[in-house]
Amino acid sequence: MATFTATIQLNDATRQDYENLFSKLGKHILKTKCHLVKGKQFVDGKSEYKWTGNVSIPEIASSIFRSLSGMGTKYSFTIIRKEASD
Repeated sequence: MATFTATIQLNDATRQDYENLFSKLGKHILKTKCHLVKGKQFVDGKSEYKWTGNVSIPEIASSIFRSLSGMGTKYSFTIIRKEASD
C-alpha cells in the first residue's frame, strides 16, 4: 500500500478555507479506495494532506480537483507517492 502526500496552496485563503478543503477532501476520499490520514496547515499558506491506500496519483488528483471546485480561489498542488516498504 502506498502513501501519498499532497501539498495544496490556496491564494488569499483563510484558515476557514483550509478547514473547508479538509472536510471536502474527506468526503471525496471516502468514495475511493484510500484513507485521508491527516491534514496540516502551514504558516506560509500551504496545507499538507496524507493518504494511504491502493490508488493512483490521477485518482488523488481527481479528488483534489473535485474538492477545490466551487471554492472560488486559485490554487496549486503537488502530489508525492511513497511506496510502502516491506
